Amino acid sequence: MQISAYGSGDKEVTDEDLEDFIRDDGKEISSSHRVSYGQFVGRGICAPTATGYWGKYWLRAGSVFLFVTYNCKVESEGVEDHDVDQILRSLALNEFVSQREGLVN
Repeated sequence: MQISAYGSGDKEVTDEDLEDFIRDDGKEISSSHRVSYGQFVGRGICAPTATGYWGKYWLRAGSVFLFVTYNCKVESEGVEDHDVDQILRSLALNEFVSQREGLVN
């Protein structure tokens, strides 16, 4: 699993921004599904490929964009789903970002 984080300063990341990132990755928006993990919402795609089983997630919360990838051997598909889900559900903005963006009081 790899998680890349990007901040857009004071500008909120939108669904349209996520769609642009998905298109830039060469994926079709229609083949992705809506996901929600903790404070983050976005889209995800999980599918077998020639190089293994891949999960890709484009997530946003406030001014933060996350690109998350997970891969394993095709024959191991599903073995770590629970662990991956727990990791994704644990994602949270740090207190400073949350307060600055009014996400917590």
